[in-house]
Amino acid sequence: MKKEAIVMGKGLLAIRIAEWFCESDEYELVQIVPVVPEPGWTDSFIEWANKKGLSTVASGHYKDVSFIENEDKKIDLVVSVFYDKIIKKWFIDKCNKILNLHNGPLPRYRGVSPINWALKNNEIKFLAIYFDTKKNNLLYERRNFTKQQSK
Repeated sequence: MKKEAIVMGKGLLAIRIAEWFCESDEYELVQIVPVVPEPGWTDSFIEWANKKGLSTVASGHYKDVSFIENEDKKIDLVVSVFYDKIIKKWFIDKCNKILNLHNGPLPRYRGVSPINWALKNNEIKFLAIYFDTKKNNLLYERRNFTKQQSK
């Protein structure tokens, strides 16, 4: 039996991650939670999901995902990709695993344009998460450096 996954967020990166789940032998993408309204500067996560016939949370809020009403159910994996809401503890507790991809260190750079504020404050972080599709493994890499160190 496949593990269940949800992708929350916006843009092309959310779409690519959701595509990976659609092609996975280990996971079934059971629902997407898009940012609503969607930004106009990137591909539409909602349009992509509709073309794939995937279940979408119309409100864009994680509190409305389909399994929430079932007290005994936990979702296997939730991936948040530039999602615009703060994920509360009660929701995290209903997930076996949750990955949150954000453009800056939290909580210091929460909100709009975290990269701009980090650059302004000379605090540059690097985070890369790779899926090894051949081995079906998640790999993680993290480097911290400042502008002076990167020259």
